Amino acid sequence: MSLTANEEAPLHPSLTLLQIGHKQEAANQTNKEKRAALSRLDTAAESALAALSPDEQEAWIQLTGLPDVLLPVPVDGADELFPTLMRPEAFLWEEAPQGYLSYDPLHFYAKPYAQLSKSQLQRHIEDVTAQYVSAARIHAEPREHWLQQIRRAFDDHPFTRLAREKQHVVQAVETLNRSSLLSVLKEPEDVAYWRHRVEIVLRPYRMIPPDWRWDMCRHDKQLTIDGRMLRCTCADCGFYVQYDPDEDHLFLPEEVLMPRAVKRIATIERQFNEMAVRTPKVIRQLQGLQQIERRLAQETDRIRRLLQMQDDLGEHAPSFPVLHTARLLEAAVLPETDVEPELHSLAAVDLPDIALLRHADADWLDEDVSRLLSDAETALKAALDAAAPRPDDVVFQRAGWELLRADQERIEAYLLTTEQPVTFHMLVRMLYGRPTNKLRRFHLHEAPIFGLLADWPEKHIHRAVKAVIDVHGLQEE
Repeated sequence: MSLTANEEAPLHPSLTLLQIGHKQEAANQTNKEKRAALSRLDTAAESALAALSPDEQEAWIQLTGLPDVLLPVPVDGADELFPTLMRPEAFLWEEAPQGYLSYDPLHFYAKPYAQLSKSQLQRHIEDVTAQYVSAARIHAEPREHWLQQIRRAFDDHPFTRLAREKQHVVQAVETLNRSSLLSVLKEPEDVAYWRHRVEIVLRPYRMIPPDWRWDMCRHDKQLTIDGRMLRCTCADCGFYVQYDPDEDHLFLPEEVLMPRAVKRIATIERQFNEMAVRTPKVIRQLQGLQQIERRLAQETDRIRRLLQMQDDLGEHAPSFPVLHTARLLEAAVLPETDVEPELHSLAAVDLPDIALLRHADADWLDEDVSRLLSDAETALKAALDAAAPRPDDVVFQRAGWELLRADQERIEAYLLTTEQPVTFHMLVRMLYGRPTNKLRRFHLHEAPIFGLLADWPEKHIHRAVKAVIDVHGLQEE
């Protein structure tokens, strides 16, 4: 980086004025105001910079690209002082244009130095100087080096290792904490206590965003200086970690007492298993559902066809216990291996309705499934035949006038095949059987549906056409 110092800098030997943004016209700030502010800064910076070791001074120069160890003081394009100092991140791994820096609000401290007392300003300058020293050490290695260090340190963090090791437990607990199975486990007070403990035990895991929970996320990161720490922030996840380059140690926003965390995650797994063992009826019912699912699996295609027949019949479809069970099982998830009274086994169960457990004791289980399905198929075919449309079905009725399905189909068949332009009102006149000049001009009075509803009042024809005739292909009026 190569930046030029402002011409006033020699008056304040510990400072350099750096332009932020392009050069502009004259400033409103008087020279007297500016020199007073710079004098205060110079006095505070002189002692802070003098305390730096030779190595720190060299690193400072390498970071800022300035010819000497100077505290950067930002001025705008009109040479007015910014109210706050520049953060060292403005210089980290950046190549600035000759003579000025681009404005970035993240590169400025929040504390207005003009409002600080002498002692407060001295402490502020010392803190700023310390952060520049930290940034200078960090600047000695490329940005990617530190991202790799942070990723490795995050992977090696004790809680990250625990979360990765217990990932299957955490996910199983989260699943069961939302499962309807909890409502049938014994005893209700034990279940309530277990759920209360889950909220406490899983809080550290939930505190970490999903993309960070088992491994550091892959989004773009922002690296900033926080004291001697390097803060790594992911804006996409709204999460950050801090890394100490000196100690090669990473800190989470909230650190966890590891012995307690290890004990707690084991405890909630054990407590759930104990509740499951005390509920043998539920385990037996789940195993029964698995046996039913295996029996029905031999008739999968047939069952799906019968369920579709029921769907086609809608609310009028006859009901069959075997198909009702099959429909519920179709929406359920059961593990392939036999269900056991154990956290991970029960976490693999997903029932759309807890009432499905009662189907494990259904009356039809002792009967031949193939015969039951054959009986259902016979009944469903008969119901579909009975519900099938017939030519003499009444599709529209008004004041004693009825339109049959056969006539509806004749009208729609004509509309699909004719090449003559027909509008809605022309169709009504055709069905009414009253020729007009327009109908004659297009020879529509010769159409096979002309006069089909000649006995009807015209207003009812209008309503019937609107109600049951597909008029989407008709010409606009």
